[in-house]
Amino acid sequence: MSGVTGRWFGASLLILLLAPAGTLAASLYDPMRPPPQSAPPSATPAVEALPQLRALLHSPRGRLALFDGGPVAVGASVAGYQLERIDQNGVWLRREGRRWWLRLHPETVTRPSGRPIKEK
Repeated sequence: MSGVTGRWFGASLLILLLAPAGTLAASLYDPMRPPPQSAPPSATPAVEALPQLRALLHSPRGRLALFDGGPVAVGASVAGYQLERIDQNGVWLRREGRRWWLRLHPETVTRPSGRPIKEK
């Protein structure tokens, strides 16, 4: 190989070896780059959260359900839902022909608190 051809070959080889380095550098994280734009809203509607049932009041004068906004009687509305019925452990809500059951303290699990008592 002559000197000129060898230099061209060496230069071409160097260019071929360094070309992928640019594409690798493009994928590195740049801390000064602004954050990406948020995704456009999806076509599916967001699920609305049900009102939070806080307490149930049972008295001779009637029953009330306590939500974040205060006491609500049967037939009244709370956050766009109509309070249909108040039971011992929760309430029934209605909206747009659909019904929801809200249980007071849904995360409460009843378990025995010790060994069973033996009958004598």
